[in-house]
Amino acid sequence: MTIAKNLPGFLRHQGFWDGEYRHLDARGRIVERHHSTVEVRFPKGGSPDYLQKNRWVWPDGRSQYAELPGTYRDGRVHFDNDILLGVAWQGAPNIVLLTWTRHENPGTELYEMIVINEYDDRRSRTWHWLEDGVCVRRTLIDEIKVGP
Repeated sequence: MTIAKNLPGFLRHQGFWDGEYRHLDARGRIVERHHSTVEVRFPKGGSPDYLQKNRWVWPDGRSQYAELPGTYRDGRVHFDNDILLGVAWQGAPNIVLLTWTRHENPGTELYEMIVINEYDDRRSRTWHWLEDGVCVRRTLIDEIKVGP
């Protein structure tokens, strides 16, 4: 059982993505913006089965880097790394769905939908941040594929 065989829509996301994050409060006001570069890979020959590398850069010059490895199991990609604990699955041929919690915010549940276009060169991502079942923040991410 492999990602390629059972989650073929995931493979469409492989490559380098350049984008912008816009974080909105519960009323829809932008409270933060920053740039991102994301690399998605499916390493050949084993562990991890999925690897995402993120670099975020804020207008004030701050930056952060993270590697997010995932393991394929039971028809889903499971994450348990330094930043998050969660799971991803294919919702449709062009949609990946995720749920996770961040170790720094254990009381906050995040739900993400990633929609890739028919040419596999643009993605739209949304996050919903829930605390006690109430959406307290949303994140909108628009990305363009800049490399294979």
